Amino acid sequence: METKKHIKGLRLTIVVIVAVVVGLLMRVIENAFHLDIHLLLSGFIIGLVVVSVDSFVAARLSNKPKDSDKSQLKISPLDLIPSMIPGLGMIGVAGVSVQWILNLGAEWSVVRMGIFAWITSVALKFAFDAIFSKRFLKFLKSKLPTKLSGPFSWTYIGLLTGIFECGISLAFVLQFDILYQASWVDILAFGIGFGAFEAFALGLLVLAQISQYMLRPESIPVTEEEYKKKEDWKTICNYAILLPAPIVERVSTLCIHVFSSVLIILAVQQNNYLLFWLSFWFKTLVDGIAGWLHLEYDAGNVTRASPVWAHQSIFMILALLSVAGTILLQRI
Repeated sequence: METKKHIKGLRLTIVVIVAVVVGLLMRVIENAFHLDIHLLLSGFIIGLVVVSVDSFVAARLSNKPKDSDKSQLKISPLDLIPSMIPGLGMIGVAGVSVQWILNLGAEWSVVRMGIFAWITSVALKFAFDAIFSKRFLKFLKSKLPTKLSGPFSWTYIGLLTGIFECGISLAFVLQFDILYQASWVDILAFGIGFGAFEAFALGLLVLAQISQYMLRPESIPVTEEEYKKKEDWKTICNYAILLPAPIVERVSTLCIHVFSSVLIILAVQQNNYLLFWLSFWFKTLVDGIAGWLHLEYDAGNVTRASPVWAHQSIFMILALLSVAGTILLQRI
């Protein structure tokens, strides 16, 4: 366990150092050659370099399979290229949404504020989660009957999101005049920055994992026999149908983040904090449903297309409600 924590810490340290070095190097190049590299292109380049370095480091640090393990999967790295589609798609969702709002006249500083709000809220939520959640959920499971422990656990997971994501967003609006005085386009830009960076970060994680498998195919946790069983056409079709699911999930989540952020900023601007509580309970509901799916149906490990898209349909409906709510708020 300590070795795994050490490896994760080492990878994180290297990734941060590489990101800072590449960012500074690009700034030096801009100044030396009088270039103006677009912010999205700059972020994409830094992200790809980080993914490449992290994948290489992970491949080097991973344990080599035993020579006696004859069943270990041997596969060409080219066969893994389709698996990069979800990661690239998530990054595409981030890039397209940010470019769209900038084209409408939003300030980059407001988008950046949304990014910082996401980083702050997620960092605090993860820290709290790592310290308290496992023990608290275990306590609920051991002390309450199943019919009660489940709903209490889902509610707890949802409340963490409501408290940290909505709470930090509210703190940012109260602290920075640029948000308190934001125009409608900039209000949208804050929410897009919040949700787009999440999509960008998750896309990079997916690409890093696939890149690691490309560098070390033998590290894929599937045996040769299991892989051959999955080469029938039904499995291939199932796999193809699953590929867009993470991209659709990011689009849905982005819409939810935007609606929530609009409610919070308007709550402060109009001194109507009922809007904040609407955002709080809406976010709590969304992540409560996500907790229900993960705890009760192990949604993260489902590999069949039909249940995955059934789960996604819930968030697609919530996303449509978010879009409708955002449009309604604009008209009001």
